[in-house]
Amino acid sequence: MSPGHTTHPGAWASTATIPELAVVAKHARRAVVLTHAKPDGDAVGSTLAVVRSLMRLRIDAEAWYVGPVPKWLPEIAGPTPFRVFKPGQMCEPADGREWDNPTPDLIV
Repeated sequence: MSPGHTTHPGAWASTATIPELAVVAKHARRAVVLTHAKPDGDAVGSTLAVVRSLMRLRIDAEAWYVGPVPKWLPEIAGPTPFRVFKPGQMCEPADGREWDNPTPDLIV
């Protein structure tokens, strides 16, 4: 099956292949990984896995969430970098951390 096609009508499929994504990631130095607002366990797990994978490639990566977030997020994240943003506020991290480098090369 080719990228962007699926056997289920109305289902979403990626238009990028794994090799294409690898080329883009190879040239990135800083990445931000996003998901939907009010993330559930699947969203948190997926974003943390991508951040950890990028970090193994020596890419400075963080997961960014728009809250509220699950109370267990810090425990599950451990040392994996993440930020929580308050809904309706302009890019002010709820954790109050300073921006080291606010401009990512890659947004996932």
